[in-house]
Amino acid sequence: MSNTFAIELKKGILKEYEKEILLSNQMNFLLPMGIVEKDGTDRIIYDYTNFEPIYKMNGPLGVKSVLDILEKTIISLIAAEDYLLDAGKVALSCSTVYTDSRTRNVRLMYFPSKGDNSNICENISAFAKELSGKYVSGIAAEYLSAVESYTANNTSLLGLANKIAAMRREAFICGIQ
Repeated sequence: MSNTFAIELKKGILKEYEKEILLSNQMNFLLPMGIVEKDGTDRIIYDYTNFEPIYKMNGPLGVKSVLDILEKTIISLIAAEDYLLDAGKVALSCSTVYTDSRTRNVRLMYFPSKGDNSNICENISAFAKELSGKYVSGIAAEYLSAVESYTANNTSLLGLANKIAAMRREAFICGIQ
């Protein structure tokens, strides 16, 4: 069964280099997508077959799951920047961050229509807040609160990924699930 979602954009919103990079299908951190150009529009079709959005995961999610999701999301954002994609155009919410049902790897949704000046740390903080409000256990919410406060004082994605990895190790050593 194929599951797809499509958006239409005016021609020019999606840059030519973005099209080439996105259509190369080399990025295993984004949802698979196709682009159809027609009558002055670009139709972007996302294929989320075998992927499930975070909001559909059986919950509440524990510390390990939540920190895994956040760390993998941030590593994916770093990879997007390595491909010269604007990480601010990656939609971060429980309905746009997906997990691979087989491997539990994170897949993100690239939305070219989002503004170029999005603050990625604010987006991550908002995503952590959404997770803590709806989908996590009490102790996991405390860890997410720590992540939110850390993002307010940090602009480096790599530094944030390292902090979350350290938090994950700490939780493991303390036996927190």
